[in-house]
Amino acid sequence: MNIDNQDLVSKMEGFSVQGMQGAAKDHQKHSSAIQSAICDKINKALHKSSLSILGKITKDLKARMHWAHYWHNVIQWYHVMVEGWPNNILFVNLSSISSPLPDLEMLLCKWQSHVIHWRCIEEVKYEKLLQECNKKLE
Repeated sequence: MNIDNQDLVSKMEGFSVQGMQGAAKDHQKHSSAIQSAICDKINKALHKSSLSILGKITKDLKARMHWAHYWHNVIQWYHVMVEGWPNNILFVNLSSISSPLPDLEMLLCKWQSHVIHWRCIEEVKYEKLLQECNKKLE
């Protein structure tokens, strides 16, 4: 075979770089798709809570998760909170942090299996949480 060694090395180098870029883009698309699925599941579960448990309280079928103002816009407003969130994953907007793909897949699986779920907060528990929050602000 009459193959120029330099040409072969150049093509292999180009292939490997392109392959890595393609793999990175695929990983990013997959991570983004899972993050979207988790957010969708969180909001659908909140709507379901609104319909069944909280319909009498909120009468808001457009309830949405608000990561930045979770305490005020979710807990105080709807008297619900997320229960079962894993300790090894920060409880923040998933698009603002870099989480390993297996962690994202595990989160989605836990939401789908209701290990992570919305829980209605009773008035006594809410008052206790409110006192704890106020102490932190002082």
